[in-house]
Amino acid sequence: LLPPTLSAPPPASLAAAVETSVSGPTTGSMVVVSDRSPLRTERLLLRDFTPDDVDFVHEVHTHPGIARFIPEQVSSDLAQARRQTDRFRSLVDDPLFGYWCVTLHDGTPVALVMLKPITASAGVEDPRDIEIGWRQHPDHDGHGYATEAAAEILRHAFRNGVRRVVAVTDPANEASQAVCRRLGMRPHGMTRQYYDTACALYVIEAPTPSV
Repeated sequence: LLPPTLSAPPPASLAAAVETSVSGPTTGSMVVVSDRSPLRTERLLLRDFTPDDVDFVHEVHTHPGIARFIPEQVSSDLAQARRQTDRFRSLVDDPLFGYWCVTLHDGTPVALVMLKPITASAGVEDPRDIEIGWRQHPDHDGHGYATEAAAEILRHAFRNGVRRVVAVTDPANEASQAVCRRLGMRPHGMTRQYYDTACALYVIEAPTPSV
């Protein structure tokens, strides 16, 4: 996870907003009700990626934080950025999982967020966990955009019956871990269960439905 700078938090208590986002009876199984419409927050629009987003994808994936914490995701040229954009578009027909381009209401792209099944490490029984992640455009650090967008993705997940969401970060990525805490995610120590590497694990459970 590549975090934004946290000098300017978004304009609400995001953890509280996530915890109050579910109402009515639910079950332990997923019941997907999303129609894949764009998601909106006070400041942001979360939409599917399009082929026209390739320059934005390239700029995000040349961020020094990408090179430090997830070097395999560095975009060396536009051809690679096109492949990444195609991957981000691979779930546009999925009503639950996806990669969202985060824009301001004027259309300016500022970040990306994702919700997807997490990759288990080799030799590890698939835990069937669902992962949230985010990456921030370097020109838009310091405004809390990725945090605000991730909170909306958590609300989307819980509305659709997801009971547990995880996030994993490089153990040295303290800023990303701070984003996790702002979202109400709880630290669960270190794990090698995912991505064939040691990660700091954060978990959030769906809030108890109101009656």
